[in-house]
Amino acid sequence: MYNPDFLLCAFLVYLVAIICVLSKKGTGALKNKIYIAFLIVGELACTFDLVGIVLSNHFPRKLYELRSICFFGYHFFHPLTAFICALFVVEITGRIHEIDKRKIILLLIPLVLFYIPLFLNPAYNTVYYFDANGVYTRAIFMLLEYLAAAFYMGFVLYEIIKYRNSIRKDEAWTISLFIVVTIIGVIIQYFSTTTPTEVFVMSLGSLTVLFTVENRDELYDPVTGLLNRNALMGELQSSISSGIRFHCFGVFFQNYEDISTRLGYVVSDAIEKSVAEYLMTLGKDLEIYDCEDGFFCLLLYHAREARVKEIENALVERFDHPWEMNGYLVPFITSVASYRIPEAVGTLDEIYSMFARRKHHQDEVVKVLQEEDLATFRRDIYVSRAISKGLSHGNFQVYYQPIWDSQNDRIHSAEALLRLYDEELGWISPDEFIRVAEETGSIYDLGEFVFESVCRDIGWRDFKSMGIDFVEVNLSPLQCMRSNLVERFRQIMEEYQVQPNQINLEITETATARSLEMLRSTMLRFQEMGITFSLDDFGTGASNMESLVDLDFEIVKIDKSILWNTKDLSAKGTFLENTIQLLKGSQFKIVVEGVETQEQKAFLESHGCEFCQGYFFHKPASIFDFITYVKKFNKIGEQEHLEEIV
Repeated sequence: MYNPDFLLCAFLVYLVAIICVLSKKGTGALKNKIYIAFLIVGELACTFDLVGIVLSNHFPRKLYELRSICFFGYHFFHPLTAFICALFVVEITGRIHEIDKRKIILLLIPLVLFYIPLFLNPAYNTVYYFDANGVYTRAIFMLLEYLAAAFYMGFVLYEIIKYRNSIRKDEAWTISLFIVVTIIGVIIQYFSTTTPTEVFVMSLGSLTVLFTVENRDELYDPVTGLLNRNALMGELQSSISSGIRFHCFGVFFQNYEDISTRLGYVVSDAIEKSVAEYLMTLGKDLEIYDCEDGFFCLLLYHAREARVKEIENALVERFDHPWEMNGYLVPFITSVASYRIPEAVGTLDEIYSMFARRKHHQDEVVKVLQEEDLATFRRDIYVSRAISKGLSHGNFQVYYQPIWDSQNDRIHSAEALLRLYDEELGWISPDEFIRVAEETGSIYDLGEFVFESVCRDIGWRDFKSMGIDFVEVNLSPLQCMRSNLVERFRQIMEEYQVQPNQINLEITETATARSLEMLRSTMLRFQEMGITFSLDDFGTGASNMESLVDLDFEIVKIDKSILWNTKDLSAKGTFLENTIQLLKGSQFKIVVEGVETQEQKAFLESHGCEFCQGYFFHKPASIFDFITYVKKFNKIGEQEHLEEIV
C-alpha cells in the first residue's frame, strides 16, 4: 500500500501557488510565465501520481491500462519540472535571450534520452511495469530519469555560482534551498518506495520561490499595462551582468509634463496608453517598458542592423507628426535614443545617465540620439564621481576674486568661487560640475561646503581688518528648496562668529525668472537676519525691473558679456552706459564683471560705476594668495606701520 497523503498535500500546495501567481503576481513577465509553467507541470505530475497510487491501492489487480497512463503521465511531467527549473534560472540571470534553438536542443538532450525509453515502455517495460501481483515496479531505465534531474540540478547550481552577480540574493538562496530539499525528498523516497515524499518536498521548495516573484503591481504600469521602470532595471542588471548583447531604444517626450498640465491627466493617460499600443505594434521581438513621465524603453535582443534602422525610422516617422486622440492634436517633442549594449553603454550608471539627460534635448523635431552622444553622458558620470570624491577627499577649494571699490580705490569685497581638481579628470569647470551637481542633488552638499568655508575664512582670517566688508556666496535655487537652509546657515555663522552683514548671497538672473515665489520666501527669511542679496549675470536672463525691486536686491552685477560686446567703448558704450544709469537711478549698487583692461576700468569709472570685478584686478585666487593681494592693494602693512610711528 502506498501512502497518498504526501501527494494530496503536494497537490494542494501547487494549487495554492498557482492561484497566488495568477491572482496577484501576474504572468506578463517572462520569469512569471516560466514559474507558472513550472507550477502547472508540477501539479500535473502530482495529479497523475496521486491518481495512479489511489488506483493501485484500491484496484491492485485491475485497471492496468488506466494505471499505466497515470504513471506514464507522472514520469513524463516529473523530470520536465527540472528542465523548467533550469530555464527559470537562465531567465533570472538574464541569459534567456542568449538561448537560441540550438542551445535549447542541447539542454533538452538529457530529457529526451529519458523520454525515448519512456515512450517505449508500453511495449518493452523499460521504465516501469506491474509485477504478477499488480504492484508498480521500477525498471532499469528509471535511472535515466534521475540522471536527467541530477543534470538539470547541477546546471542550476553552476548558473547560480557563475552568474551570482546577476541574481538577487533572495533568488539565489531560495533556488538553492529548493535543490537541497528536493535532493532530501529523493533520498527519502529511494529508501522508502511506499512513501512518495519527492513530489511533496518539491512543491514546498517551489513555494519558497514564490516569495521572490514580483507582484503585478511592482512590475506593471497601471495606465498602459506595460512593464515598468522597476522591471526594466532588473532586466538590464541581469543582462549587463551576464554580458548579453542587445539594443536599447529610449523614446522621450520632452514636453510630456506640459501636455499633462494643459490637457489634464485623464486625457494624457489616454494618450500614453495609445502610445503604448502603437509601440506594441512594432514587433513581438521587442520588450517594451513604460518608465513614466513620457519615457518608454524598448529592448531588442539578437538585433540586426537592418532591424534597428527599421525601428528607428518607424519611431521618427510616427512621432514627427502630432498624436491625435479624442479630438486633440498633441505635438510631442520627441527624442529617440538608440544604443548598443554593452558596446556603447556598458554599465547601469551610464544607462541611468542616458535616461537622466533626456531633458537636455529640447529640439522641436524628432531627434535620434546615437552612440556618439554618449561622450557627454559618460563625462557627466565621471564628473559626478569626481564631485563625490572631491567632497570626501578634500579636492574642492574655495577661491576668492576681489571686487574693487572705485570711490575709495580699495578692494572692499570678494566673490567666493568653487574650484575642483580631480586626479583623473584634472581641473573641472564650475559650469560643468555645478550643472551635474544640480542634476544629481549633490548641490546641497556643495552649497553648504562653500558657505562653511567662507565663514571659516572670514572668522579665522579677520577679513574686516583687511578692509573686506563682505563676501558674496552663490546660492542655487535648488538649495532654497531645503526647509532648514536658513537655520543651517545661521548655525554655521554662529559657529565661526560671522556677522550677517559680512555675507552677501548671490542669485543668478535666470533663477529669479524660474523660481520667483520660492526665492522670495527664502530671501525674506535671510534678510530678516541681516543678510543682503546680489543679482548675478544681469542682462542674460529674463528678469525685469519689477522683479528686481520686488525681490529686494541690494547689488546688481552686470554680466561680463555686456561689457565685452561693447568693443569700442567710446562709440558703442551707450547700452552699457544707459544700463548703469538706469540701475543707479533705482538705487542699486552696481558691480560690472569681466573688467580686463585699463580702458574698460576708466570707462566704468567715468560713468559712475561703483564696483568692478575682473582679471584686470586679479584672477580668482586661493585664500593665501587672496590675502596677500588684498593686503598689498589696500596697503594694510603700510597703514599699520604709519600707526606705529604715530
